[in-house]
Amino acid sequence: MNQPGRAADKIFGLAAIGLAVLWMAAAAWVVFGTKTYGSPDEAANAFFIRQLATAGTLSADSSQLPAGSGEQSTSAQLAYWHPRSMQVDGQKLKPGSFLGLVLVGGTLDFLTFNGAHRLLTPSLALVGLWALYLILRRFWNQWWALLGSSLVALHPVWWQFQTRPWFHNGAFASLLVMAGWRLLRLWEEGTARNAAWFGLAFGAALFFRPVEVIWAGPLVAIVLLAQRQWRNLVIAATITLFVQLPWLISGWQLYGPSLGAGYSAAQLDTEPVSVGDAFSPLPGVFVPPGGWSWNWMQSAWWYLVMMVPVWSAATAVALMFYFLRLRTQRLKMLKIILVGIILAYFLSYYGSWDLYPLEPPTRVGSLASYARYWLPLYVAMVVGVLWVLKRLRRFRLILAASIIALLTSQTVAILFHPTSGLVRRLKSEALATTKRQTILDHTPADAAIVAGHFDKLLWPERIVSFRLPRTPDEWDAFRQLATTRPIFLYVTPRQYRLSDLQRQLAPRQMSITRDRVIGGDELWRVSIR
Repeated sequence: MNQPGRAADKIFGLAAIGLAVLWMAAAAWVVFGTKTYGSPDEAANAFFIRQLATAGTLSADSSQLPAGSGEQSTSAQLAYWHPRSMQVDGQKLKPGSFLGLVLVGGTLDFLTFNGAHRLLTPSLALVGLWALYLILRRFWNQWWALLGSSLVALHPVWWQFQTRPWFHNGAFASLLVMAGWRLLRLWEEGTARNAAWFGLAFGAALFFRPVEVIWAGPLVAIVLLAQRQWRNLVIAATITLFVQLPWLISGWQLYGPSLGAGYSAAQLDTEPVSVGDAFSPLPGVFVPPGGWSWNWMQSAWWYLVMMVPVWSAATAVALMFYFLRLRTQRLKMLKIILVGIILAYFLSYYGSWDLYPLEPPTRVGSLASYARYWLPLYVAMVVGVLWVLKRLRRFRLILAASIIALLTSQTVAILFHPTSGLVRRLKSEALATTKRQTILDHTPADAAIVAGHFDKLLWPERIVSFRLPRTPDEWDAFRQLATTRPIFLYVTPRQYRLSDLQRQLAPRQMSITRDRVIGGDELWRVSIR
């Protein structure tokens, strides 16, 4: 009698396992095939992961850096000659971002093999998709739940940042989904055991991006206190805080104040960064690095509407019908309004940055670096997408066409998006690898290079700086280093006018000559007269 049901379960199990294996195999192929970094954050994280795994330290002394002639850089030189996303403390370089990913990645590499940390983000992503399936299964049958997880797995932004293993955001989003599953179980059964499991999952998420507590923490408190679960709130909060101890202790050892790690305004402006620039007082955490502005409404429009229009439209429709059902339940409506205020804070916090300084928004797509901050909202949107699709179940052909169109369009975006698709990504990877090797081949090992955005690709094989000096102290550090080793300037087309640069260098008894052309870029050599 149960054979048809068992057969259906077997088919479902095979389908779920097959999709999971296929997704993980594709993700592993991408992360292990990636040899260059798309952002300074990634380059810095990868560098300090290697430092922790090989040297057992989260900092790099200037004596460990490429020296060539063997001399140690001075503190003044290091303050200028260092890549972005790193903090300078005397003659040491330290992580300029959150420590969680570096701590876990370095430990993984030390205990297993070099490069094992690359599997951390996609592995957590797969577990996060499983947790999402379990959440959706509470409301729909297994096939609908599997469809929801599959839609998220093929969301272009989810794919993009779950296959970028040196960003914190993919791991955070995955662990937050796991925490959501444990929170649902705690809501269903308010036991101390469930509270402990939730605290562990939520704490692990914040371990990678502690700053997210400013919006996720109040949401959790509202959910738990809505059931008057003071005991469970205390248990969850205690375990969540306990999980933070490794990075708090490491931060205290590295910076003095435990909250010294994280982004600072100086890093965003690509200025030389000192430890004192990082967030130290707790109230400073609530101020976005880009400051407050009404720009967040434009950012929310592009990220929540224009980037994923079908998902946004479906979510808006589902929310409209949900609020219509709640119009007579005043207490529940009040709770939803509180949640809305917290989410509005999330939008204003991450929308206050200047998100599109270089390209028009319509061309950025999922390659936009700041899209990674919005990952939790994209995952939540899948509920609205499934709700709308369920309304189409009576029209089977339309439903099938809609599902196929969604899965196909997202897959096409993953593969062929003009700025963030996999094809474009592989071409950019190959081009960056070629340029990097050409620069290394045509510069001495002891050379220092003003490399612009290529600083993340040349470090640590070459001492680098992002830009030319601006202050007298920076020019002094620049000229001092030029007396002991070759200095090069790597420029992209129309980045500098050679005549203007010559006039800038002349009063400092320096000159510049074109050394060679690399693709459409140029390598110039700086000389002291």
